[in-house]
Amino acid sequence: MGARGSDEGTDEDRALVSHTKIDGRPHHLPGLAWALILSGELELRGHEVGPIRLLPADVFLVAPAATVQVKTRIGVVELLEFHAGTAWMDEVFARASCAWPVGGEPFSVGRAGSELARRTGRALRELGFPAAASGASARLHEASGHLELVACAFDARQGADPWTAPRRVSSRRRSGFLARVAELAASGTLEDLSLERFSAELGLSPRHTSRLFREELGSPFREWMAATRIAMACRLLRDTELPVIEVAAESGWRSLPHFNTAFRRLKGQTPTAFRRAARQSDPQPEA
Repeated sequence: MGARGSDEGTDEDRALVSHTKIDGRPHHLPGLAWALILSGELELRGHEVGPIRLLPADVFLVAPAATVQVKTRIGVVELLEFHAGTAWMDEVFARASCAWPVGGEPFSVGRAGSELARRTGRALRELGFPAAASGASARLHEASGHLELVACAFDARQGADPWTAPRRVSSRRRSGFLARVAELAASGTLEDLSLERFSAELGLSPRHTSRLFREELGSPFREWMAATRIAMACRLLRDTELPVIEVAAESGWRSLPHFNTAFRRLKGQTPTAFRRAARQSDPQPEA
C-alpha cells in the first residue's frame, strides 16, 4: 500500500491518500475518510447500518469519529483512500470558520455517475496518480486536492447531491417485509404492483426495498415479481382450463408476448408445452 501525505507528522496532523488492496479479510476505515472503488466488488457496513454493495467507480464517505468495515464480495478490491487526521481537520475548519455538521449517519455512498461522485473520484485520482511535478507546485496541487475532498465531504453531508444515506432497518420491519411478500405471493394480487407502491406500503424507500429483496430473498424485485407471476401461471395452467391469454392476465401480465418470453426464460418451454407435460405427468382420474 502506498501513501501520499500533505504534511509530515503523525496521522492526526495530516491528510493522506493511499492505494489499498483488500482480500477476504475485513478492512476498517476510520473517519474522516473518502474511498473510491477502482476495481472489484465490496460490502460496506457501519454500526447497525448496512450492508451496502459497492461497485467500481462508486465512492463512500466515512464521517469523523465513525468507523466502517468493508470486505470483498468478489475477488480482490482495490481502493483509493483519503484520510484526514483530527488535528488537520480542526485546523481546516478553523481557517474556514465552519464546523462539521452534527449528527447524521456514519457513512454516505455516492453511486457512479452522480456529480458529487465525479468530483470526488476526480480529486482522488489526481492525488493517487499525480502528474509529473515537483517542488512547491506539486505540494500546492496536493493541498488543493485535499481541500477539494473536504469540500466534497461537506457537500455530501449537507445534501448537495442525491446520495444514499443508509437507513437502519429494524428486525420488526424486516419481519413485516417478509410477511408482506409472502402475503402478496399467496394472494395473487400482482397486477399493477410496482416497487414504488410496495415500498410505500412498507414505509421504505424503493432503494431500501430493493436491498431487502436482494438480502432476504436473493433476487431483485423485478426478478422476484416475474418468478412469482410465472409460478402463479403454472398453477393456473396445471389446475384450470383457462386459455393461455387469460392465464397471462390472471397472473399479472399485461402483454401476452412478454408473458411467453418470461415463461420460456424461466421454465424452458412454452406455456402450452408446460400444460401438456403437466397433464401427462398427472393424469386426471376417470369419472
